[in-house]
Amino acid sequence: MSCWRRLVVMGACLLWGCTVPSLDDVRAGGRGFSVEVNYTPTFKSGCIKVQAQDEVNAENVSAPAVIAGDVLGSMTPPMRLGVLHQWSEPPYDVSIAERGMERWSPLIKVVITAFEHDCGGKVVDQAELVVDVSGEGRKPSQSMVLVTPDADGDGYVARGEGGKGGTDCADTGPNAEKRFPGNPEVCDEVDNNCDSQVDEGFAQKGSPCSEDVCQGTFVCNPVSKTVMCSARPPRLYYPDADRDGDGDLHAAATKVCEGAPIPQGFVESLHSDCDEADPSTFGAAQELCDAVDNNCSGGADEGLSCRGSLKRVSDYHLSSVAQSWKTVATGESGYPVWVAGAGGKLAVRKAPGQKFESFSFGDPSGAPPDGSPAPHSTHCGNHDWTVSWVSSKGWVFLGGTEGWLALHTGDPALDCSSRTTPPRVVGQPSPHITGMVGFEEGDRLVIYLSDAGGRYMKWEVGGSPPVVVLVDDSGASAAYGLHGLREHFQYMGGGGAPGGQGIWAVSDDPAPGAIHCSMEPGTSTGAVRAVWMGADNSVCAVGDGGVAWRRHPAAVLVWTRAPPSPGGSANFSSVVMRYDKAQPLNPVNEQCYVVDSDGSGQLRRWTPFGWAKDVPLPATANVPLRDLAMNPTGSDFWLVGDQGRVFHYPEP
Repeated sequence: MSCWRRLVVMGACLLWGCTVPSLDDVRAGGRGFSVEVNYTPTFKSGCIKVQAQDEVNAENVSAPAVIAGDVLGSMTPPMRLGVLHQWSEPPYDVSIAERGMERWSPLIKVVITAFEHDCGGKVVDQAELVVDVSGEGRKPSQSMVLVTPDADGDGYVARGEGGKGGTDCADTGPNAEKRFPGNPEVCDEVDNNCDSQVDEGFAQKGSPCSEDVCQGTFVCNPVSKTVMCSARPPRLYYPDADRDGDGDLHAAATKVCEGAPIPQGFVESLHSDCDEADPSTFGAAQELCDAVDNNCSGGADEGLSCRGSLKRVSDYHLSSVAQSWKTVATGESGYPVWVAGAGGKLAVRKAPGQKFESFSFGDPSGAPPDGSPAPHSTHCGNHDWTVSWVSSKGWVFLGGTEGWLALHTGDPALDCSSRTTPPRVVGQPSPHITGMVGFEEGDRLVIYLSDAGGRYMKWEVGGSPPVVVLVDDSGASAAYGLHGLREHFQYMGGGGAPGGQGIWAVSDDPAPGAIHCSMEPGTSTGAVRAVWMGADNSVCAVGDGGVAWRRHPAAVLVWTRAPPSPGGSANFSSVVMRYDKAQPLNPVNEQCYVVDSDGSGQLRRWTPFGWAKDVPLPATANVPLRDLAMNPTGSDFWLVGDQGRVFHYPEP
């Protein structure tokens, strides 16, 4: 046994006034015996007392030997007990020496007592053994058993029958380690202090409570062990109409309590989107060169080198209030840019940074004061030009009132070539040209036309006859806008009394045998004035009374009408669709840019998700706007209107 344990026994000798035996005295003995004490192995925090007593004379009692604290905690049963053994004997966990017991009877009673928690605790078990040590020599080994279960290791022994055992109300099973006498009661659905009550002292438990709009009851907090409201704070959701993952910056949150369904079309927490109709615009969006505030910072194009901003172009040949620009068209690369209008006005900017050159009818000769080139004399006549298209060579094709057509190459040394469409009635002027789109294939160049007489025509440049009427609705409706992506299939707008607005799919492809398919999406008064195809299944059309239509992506004959524009009703005059074919999933795709002829000075945007914020125009855009042209990505566009107004983005 350890020195400490021996000191415990030596202490007993000191209490009796004995002396430590000499080696000869020790060897003179021989009446000792050993006891193997088995106790429950989980008993680590209590106390075991060992005491010898004269069975004949109860007054003869040894001092107790104690096993407790860390000593007991480090032991593993059985405990080895030596009675009347000498110090030189094989080691024991505890020994009771013979010295001082010379007058005892040979009947020695050994009493072993186990206490709960510490030596002052409840007696949980006791065992007694009487051994006759008369005669010489060692006595047979004995064994004793103590039942001291503390399975949960909390220092308290399980209750037993007949008052035996300890005071622990739950030594095994769920939460046993939390249940013992004197343990502070906490809120955890457990009787911590073994008083047969659960969570006493927490009177709020079970009563109603709320977190904002969410209802619950007071329950136990698993961390703090006090009460808390079972209701969690509501989760905040914001409408995300354009499905860009960012909720509406200006919308009130929809509060959703735990377990409630998540509203469709909403996103949680994030709400920095300043335009819920534009999926390319939200708080963390990348800023683009497009004159739009994409990242909701309050300004457009910040941090980018966009070569300029949206400005009025005030070149000498453009800005006279007497000029009324009706049409604008650009080459595939963005240049040249041709503008044309009433009174034979025609001008071109052939490259970025250059001044516009004039091919207008009636312009005075002489050098302009702003450094612009002097007007060229090779104009296209005194006709009101209303539509235009630019070829890959930079040539402009013009259509105007009374069926007039013209071709100008932009070379000042070459005359403009002009002609008219076939008259509807012999001897009378042809109807006004209202739509134009061209296609090229090698050296072949063909222009398709619509006119106010409801006709759909083909102008085969260099062909004979040059202009062929493909469809003639003969007074049923007027035709206006015309656009297509391939030669044998285009869309044409029109309408007027009695049928209202209409859109037609038109084709001169002989294979199907049919060249005219009528679609009338509604009975709105007036006419569809412009049509634009961004892709085969992405088409926008706009017209009188602020009406806008979008073709259903999966149904050629199904059209969806736009809700009224937030900017108020206006007569829409032109439309283009922003559509980057190189990136079919680009969020800017299918945005339709619209201008009106009411003098409101607005550049509206209609996306598949509704009317987005207008593109802010300069204050001088306070006149009727007649036409616009835009590259597919929206990074370069032109607007033209009355009183010499021409606007460009980006303009240095």
